[in-house]
Parts: sequence; C-alpha cells; structure tokens
Amino acid sequence: SPFVLAHADFYGTNPRPLAENLPYLLQIVGAVHCYFIAKLNAAYAAKWFSRWYSIILLGVFIPLSAAFIFRIYFYEIFYIPGTSMEPTIKQGDYIFVSKRAFNSENLPLRNDVVVFSAQIKGETADYVKRIVGVPGDNIRVEAEKIYIGEKAVGSIYPNGDGIKLQPHQLAEGQYFVVGDN
Repeated sequence: SPFVLAHADFYGTNPRPLAENLPYLLQIVGAVHCYFIAKLNAAYAAKWFSRWYSIILLGVFIPLSAAFIFRIYFYEIFYIPGTSMEPTIKQGDYIFVSKRAFNSENLPLRNDVVVFSAQIKGETADYVKRIVGVPGDNIRVEAEKIYIGEKAVGSIYPNGDGIKLQPHQLAEGQYFVVGDN
C-alpha cells in the first residue's frame, strides 16, 4: 500500500496508518485556523455558536452527555465471551440490551432471552440466558431433561453428568434459565 506512513498508537504498541487519523487531525487544524482568522478580523462579531466554548459544548459535551444518558437509561452493549447461547448468540458477538423491556407491568415470558447479574462463588457477572420457567411453574431436572409440571420441555447437558433438580415451585419473581447450547 502506498500509505505506509504510520504513527505511534496511543492505545497500544502497534503502529496504525496515518490515513486512519488524518481526517481527525485536519478537523482540529481547520477549527483552530478558523478561530485565529476570525480573531484577526476586528469587524467580525462572532455569533454565540462560533465561539470556542460553544464549539466545545456542541461538539464534545452534548454528544458525550447524550451517549451517557442513552447508556444509563435506554440501552447497553454487552460482549458475549462464552458459547452458552450458541447457536442463537455466538461467542464474540455484541448485543444491544434494552433496559426498558421489562417492568412491573411487562414481565419476562417463557423463551425470552434475558441479561441478568448474578453472584456465583463470590464473583458478580452478567449472564445471557433463555427463560424456561416462569413464576408459578413446577420445575424439575431428571435424566438430563427439563420438566415443567409433567411435560418435558428440553434437554440439559445431553450425555452429561446426570444433573438432577428435585421438583421446585418457582415463587413470584423467580425464573429458571438455561443457555441454548
């Protein structure tokens, strides 16, 4: 490639092509140049939106605030490090999760895919799983099959190590989840 010029990467040790960052550099140089040209012209009365503090407000503060609010209240991006939800969600995928999908009037249903935090062995982590049992269901796992009431709804660890779960009635607010894999 003729664009082999590189500069130091601020995020690691690998050089990155100059062509990737040249547009950003040109925007900064152009904005600074316009500012000084306008300042030299004494007859020029800058509007509120062309002053340096407005450029920072409109170009940096407002977009960052909007992204922060969007992430806090509406959606969050999750990286999928494992294979427990394959083939539905593959390892290495990124997913958008709605923070407003469920509330007191709109509860999760059977077969919904949910993200939740759980503490296992003293460590808190986020998990992505499918809901199999909802409040009020009588769940049991026997002979590598999941039963809701007396109906088998799926298998868990086929040819596995004989996992068993005695019949358990799910209380209000309890859900039984498993991965698709």
